[in-house]
Amino acid sequence: MRPEPRHRPLRSILAASSIALTAAVSGPAFAWPSFAPLGDLPGGSAHSEAWGVSADGSTVVGASIISGNIIFGGTYAAFRWTASTGLVDIYNLGGIGTICRGYGVNAEGSVVVGMADYGVMSSTGIVAFIWSEATGVIEIGDLPGGTYASLSAARGISADAAIIAGQGESEFGPEPFRFTTADFTFFGLGDLKGGAFGGSAFGISADGTTIVGSSVSTDGTQAFRWTESEGIVPLGYLPTVEGVVPFSEAYAASADGSVVVGLSRSLASAQAGWEAFRWTAEGGMEGLGDLPGGAVLSSAFATTANGQIIVGRAGVLGFCSPFGCQTDGRAFIWDAQHGLRDLTIVLTDLGIDLTGWELIEARGISANGQFIVGTGFNPAGEVEAWHADIGPPPVFGDINGDGDVNVEDLLAIISAWGPCPPIFPPDCPPDLNGDVIVNVADLLLVISNWS
Repeated sequence: MRPEPRHRPLRSILAASSIALTAAVSGPAFAWPSFAPLGDLPGGSAHSEAWGVSADGSTVVGASIISGNIIFGGTYAAFRWTASTGLVDIYNLGGIGTICRGYGVNAEGSVVVGMADYGVMSSTGIVAFIWSEATGVIEIGDLPGGTYASLSAARGISADAAIIAGQGESEFGPEPFRFTTADFTFFGLGDLKGGAFGGSAFGISADGTTIVGSSVSTDGTQAFRWTESEGIVPLGYLPTVEGVVPFSEAYAASADGSVVVGLSRSLASAQAGWEAFRWTAEGGMEGLGDLPGGAVLSSAFATTANGQIIVGRAGVLGFCSPFGCQTDGRAFIWDAQHGLRDLTIVLTDLGIDLTGWELIEARGISANGQFIVGTGFNPAGEVEAWHADIGPPPVFGDINGDGDVNVEDLLAIISAWGPCPPIFPPDCPPDLNGDVIVNVADLLLVISNWS
């Protein structure tokens, strides 16, 4: 049963209000919005995809084709991108159809984790790897006891690069793992009760305490949250209609692990789709909705350090034929104030020219919400990774966006005193606590954040 929402404490409301202002991504606080296509590694058809970004937003990781094409025989190399280096091949296996992909990167961008797939003709299998400039690539193997040489992938890394989360195979079957880089030790996280043994870890909190993913349970595949003190705990599902097989997966967590995001079948998506969710211990699993058009196919892939801004992939109406219509992917950004929005529209409203671009998905977001990375179709119709900078987040209480909380912000509160304009969504920057009225509570918040 879905837990009933509880009343949030004041500090939670203040945090949500602060990030809602950050997520507004409009106005003078965001002075330098930009959009950077990341290009493509040499060789093969043009194709690059972004899978993650460092907490500081400086480093993007992913994969790019270096020979062949996406249809047949494409060879993928894992890449690392910074503004100064451009796209750099950090690992490739060279063989036809082999795939190397960077999935995660530590806070400062110096350590990358991912997987190397040696292909169906190789007995090596799929191997998780770690890369740093000092060591190059180190393949870390797999959980002990599996039936193959390796079936492992490193999907996430803590901010300090001490702990890696991923999926592997143990003597019991597919199993999520925790790997410590200090002693190169694997630890299997186990499995939810019921059903066949199986599971994967897709994300880890910045502090390394929380790992999230999915596992087979009595009801079906279900999102989980793992901590050392509680072990592997099911997160449940969004409500569905009778007869729909439940399904949920978790992909990312906030810095302290208190917020988890992912996807679940829901009342809106039915059997054929899924809906993005945000989970907290207080509110349980809450659906984030989807963009209009097409089937409900939204997925939440990443969140900010405080869990208040979420990015992912939504579904919109695609090509229609006499046999029906398809659903195309579209990158989205979500926050509590604005709900789920098309990221293309948000960036365009910031003044970024995206003519010819179709942003398919957003896979990563920096800790403060300033940088977003993902993949899209460029104006030439090629799949290309991208990096968006929506500008530095404002200081909470800085109503006029000058970088300081001072007497001018007090005057802004006084001049807007009273109920906010009756429009939806509300556009009332002096309303700092989100109660749709500018009053003494907002005045006190400005004073408490004086700088």
